[in-house]
Amino acid sequence: MEDRQTAIRRGMTLVEVLTVLAVTGMLVSILVPAVQRARESARVSQCRNNLRQIGLALHNYQTAWSTFPPGYLGPIPRDAPVAFYADRFSPHSRLLPYLDAEPIYQRIDFGNYPFPAQQPELYSSGQIPDVAVLLCPSDSGGQPGGCSYPMSMGPIPVASAVHQSSGAFPALDALSPSAFTDGLSNTIGFSEKLVGSRDGTSALRDAAVLPVASNSNPSFWVSTCSTISPPVSGWDADQGRTWLDSTHNYFNEIVPPNSPIPDCRPDGHSREFGLHSARSSHDGFVNGLMMDGATRSFSSTIDTQIWWAAGTRASGDAVSF
Repeated sequence: MEDRQTAIRRGMTLVEVLTVLAVTGMLVSILVPAVQRARESARVSQCRNNLRQIGLALHNYQTAWSTFPPGYLGPIPRDAPVAFYADRFSPHSRLLPYLDAEPIYQRIDFGNYPFPAQQPELYSSGQIPDVAVLLCPSDSGGQPGGCSYPMSMGPIPVASAVHQSSGAFPALDALSPSAFTDGLSNTIGFSEKLVGSRDGTSALRDAAVLPVASNSNPSFWVSTCSTISPPVSGWDADQGRTWLDSTHNYFNEIVPPNSPIPDCRPDGHSREFGLHSARSSHDGFVNGLMMDGATRSFSSTIDTQIWWAAGTRASGDAVSF
């Protein structure tokens, strides 16, 4: 009799254990996604705060110098003088004193090439130091010392037309607020773009390098990049690789953010040509900074005409957000 009662009690205990395990499993399946969403929400907030800090730095710079920092985006001849190379330093590097990164700024030799061998103080540890405010916390997996917030060059596929760039940071030009006739609040200055991968094989982070000639027609690049079917012969992993060099820190507004069309560019030294889209790890949007210092989230389904208008500073196509 006792053995039978013991067996019944053991059977009930086993049922209870299985029930507890089932309930626990259900709770975990509910809680884990909720925790992940909460963490991503915190990362998105931090990402926007980073852009706000960049916006404050941008306007503190403008107050001090009467202009916004210049951009350099064009291909540079190998026999160019050092002074010409100096214009290749990114707006990000010029904003460092206003981003609580004065010690890093002081290590930059702006009179020399923006390359590791010519910047021994900056690369003293073997790699360029991270600047936390220039990295989105959701943008993991990229190269160290990278930048998640490139500058806008407008809805064009080429940046070498020094005085024709329609975006906020034309090459070699330091613009005053009066140059933004579309309105500072209607012109995007920086947006998210995933830092290039460590191995150059990511269709989301890198740009496919194709055996095509440089072309200034946006439609050419939309159609050309649309034909890419990974793997291709090579991927350029230099986007966002370092916050120091302008040629690694730009995007264009040819197609909407997070476009399914991969980025691509011509082979050779024409890194500035091609399709270089805003991209993020967030679900369905990228965070951006308008030139008036306001942060905005841009949906991946934004109307292309509105996205183009946001990319231009003086095209008479201003839109309200």
